[in-house]
Amino acid sequence: MGASASHFPAPTHHAALNVLNATLGGRVHTAVPFARPCFSLASQGVFGNQDDAACARVTETYTDRDAITSEFSAYLNSGGTICQATGDQCLLDANGPNNTQAFLPPQQCKQGNLPSYYIDVQDATDVSAAFSFSRSTGVPLSIKNTGHDFLSRSAGVGSLALWVGLLMLSTAFSNAFGLAVDQVLQFEVVTPDGVHRLANACTNSDLFFALRGGGGGTFGVVLRVTMRALPQLDFPVIVTAFKEKPSVELQTKYVEFLVDNALPLASKGLNADHARACTQPGLGLTFVNPFVSMADAADTMADLQQLVETELNGTFLLQRETSYLSFYQQFVAPTTLPDNAPSALSSRLIPASVFNASASRAALSDALVAAAQRHTITLLFSVAPHFFKGGDEQTSVSPAWRSALWHVIYIDYWAYNTTVAERAQIYQGLEDDAQALRDIAPHSGVYWNEASVFEPDYAEAFWGANYERLLAIKRK
Repeated sequence: MGASASHFPAPTHHAALNVLNATLGGRVHTAVPFARPCFSLASQGVFGNQDDAACARVTETYTDRDAITSEFSAYLNSGGTICQATGDQCLLDANGPNNTQAFLPPQQCKQGNLPSYYIDVQDATDVSAAFSFSRSTGVPLSIKNTGHDFLSRSAGVGSLALWVGLLMLSTAFSNAFGLAVDQVLQFEVVTPDGVHRLANACTNSDLFFALRGGGGGTFGVVLRVTMRALPQLDFPVIVTAFKEKPSVELQTKYVEFLVDNALPLASKGLNADHARACTQPGLGLTFVNPFVSMADAADTMADLQQLVETELNGTFLLQRETSYLSFYQQFVAPTTLPDNAPSALSSRLIPASVFNASASRAALSDALVAAAQRHTITLLFSVAPHFFKGGDEQTSVSPAWRSALWHVIYIDYWAYNTTVAERAQIYQGLEDDAQALRDIAPHSGVYWNEASVFEPDYAEAFWGANYERLLAIKRK
């Protein structure tokens, strides 16, 4: 551990940090920015040094997901390590990590929003000790797993970070089998009072409710989750893609078809995952349905196949998969979003009621096509649990999830050398198109990890009717 804690609020905290480090057997670590070895210049208080050999390893693995998730200071969304107010950062060029203009003088490595110290959590006693340190010093804690949090809550300058595992909310089968929280049977968690607890339907049931959708890091540090396992699946997969970037006219045809047919397809248990930007060649929609045969799938999707192959100059693939793992490896992993690239996004859950009326369907189609021209990526996820009927009152996700059909996300990326003003314009553009979706679906909500930073009524949008109960549990 370093001798100083320059980004902590006061020098009086240094002694307490040394005590914590001794208590944990020397496992309080300095957070050296991932790209630090490439920079010869660094601002005051930034740990680490220039190291050409280490820099070569960083540039080689800068966008590699496995490498990123194995390093505390690397984030899948590197925007979380940037101080958005000042632009302070320590980043390479995600489009070309060997671009020396990103790290040679006059460029400086700055701490940005990255914590200065972290604990690689091994067990509950580590977390209890961290909570005790925080209560006695006032130093806030942040919780990081992979750095996937798009709203930067897994970082925080001046905080002591706890590096833990990973939880995810939805999958390609959420429409059919519900959200991940619907399958959770028990949490093992350390609450802010430092107590190691179990939370399930019978024990600490309020905490169990809160953790199933209210935000794990909001109520404590989750160490282990017990989940209901589903049987191995055998299911048809349908993939559509464009051979080249389609015109706006063809995009409109495609989107209108998807919107007009969304409700009947979802009602049959069909999920659409990674429907990335109807504007990009080689990308399109991936559909799965665990409840139908290959013949039924071909019949259900015949109209889409004809549209894609005859009018959109696209490709249509229908094949059977025998496990979720093989499906993920072939169809999901290759289309994951860029890693370690700073980004911003906005989103909206689109309720089934929007798809019932021709006027609202037309408004949604127009909004999606217009937004696709302005943003790097548009994602249309049919992963809301519309078909699933097993949700219960012990989950605290926004009720908007239960009435939703689609989850629409807009994403933009920026280069390492964009200005604060340019980034502000990106955020504003995303907010403008989020507002267009709010106008179409005013009584819906958003997934709080993929929301606009300007969400006007975050409590209602994130948690809906569950907010007051969650707040009461938080205050316990």
